[in-house]
Amino acid sequence: MTSVIEQLTDNDELIIVDDGSTDDTEDVVAELKKDNPENIRSYRQVNKGAAAARNAGIELSTGEFLLFLDADDELLPGALDTVRLIRNLYPEVDLFLAGHISVDDSGQLREHRVSSVFPEKEKNFIAYIHKKLTMSHGAFAVRKEQFESISYPEELKNSEDIPVFGQLLASSLVKVIEKPLVKVYKHNDSLRHQIDDNNTGAMEVVEFLFNAKVIGPELLQYKPYYAARRALSLSRASYLAKQYVDSRKWYIKAISYDPRVLFKLSYFRKFIKSFLKRGKSL
Repeated sequence: MTSVIEQLTDNDELIIVDDGSTDDTEDVVAELKKDNPENIRSYRQVNKGAAAARNAGIELSTGEFLLFLDADDELLPGALDTVRLIRNLYPEVDLFLAGHISVDDSGQLREHRVSSVFPEKEKNFIAYIHKKLTMSHGAFAVRKEQFESISYPEELKNSEDIPVFGQLLASSLVKVIEKPLVKVYKHNDSLRHQIDDNNTGAMEVVEFLFNAKVIGPELLQYKPYYAARRALSLSRASYLAKQYVDSRKWYIKAISYDPRVLFKLSYFRKFIKSFLKRGKSL
């Protein structure tokens, strides 16, 4: 939070949503508000998850543009000045995308840049589902009006950002900021934990992303492709975790979504090999 407070002006607001924390967050926020009573507002809710916390922040906000920051991440020096400058230069833009610097558990830094974007919203959405365009919380600023028809799906306990990012790209005029805005701390989860998370609501993500009220009919045709891609990803992750029954299950499901999966020979080879290996279902 310090990285944000140092960059606030009188026209900015910092909204802190406490999602039922059990540490000293309330006391820390109270101290911060003593020195910045006009700029900081806080809201505490029972633990509902990241999606609900972000929705609450959107609802409470009064500014024209929003920037989301997770609890253990930090804005880079000058980040908000950069956003203010480019916003004034391009008043017609709805969504500004920037890079970020990731920090792994060993402290190693890696800079991630945003690839070029298209003038056409549909092309940016297609690039996103093909993993050629990425977004990260803290590394984009978006006009609040874009959330009149978009919200974080609170039914999802993981991957809740995927539908929102895709829908924002499908409905926003986008501009790239050529410098990173945030330092994101990555935590290495076990492969088993990742699979457990992905299996929970894996296909629900697809349904939320391809919401016909937000995604135009010209983009709904990509739904089978994206569903197959997610199923293939789960098949591969299950295979690497030696969960061969589940790996085959997801591979067959991928084919049911899009038969062209059969031409991806690396996945087909894993499917055949899985019958020769010993493992157990999750």
